[in-house]
Amino acid sequence: MSDKRIRQITEAIFGREPFVYTVGQERNLPINGKHEKRTIFEIVATETCYEIYIGSGDKMQHWNDIAKSDRVNVQYFID
Repeated sequence: MSDKRIRQITEAIFGREPFVYTVGQERNLPINGKHEKRTIFEIVATETCYEIYIGSGDKMQHWNDIAKSDRVNVQYFID
């Protein structure tokens, strides 16, 4: 895999609108049973999934994993 930074991933779900995760995007996300406003800080590709990191201010935490599959489209930052 390349060392390019991921800008956005889109996960297609059959019969539903796709889920789109973009670095820098502020969203209301489900956290501990509540919806809280967080910013997507980083998306990292691992061997089996894409890890999404979110945060508020300068605090960052792992939030979700999206399995690698043919339903996931990846866009990269252009240097």
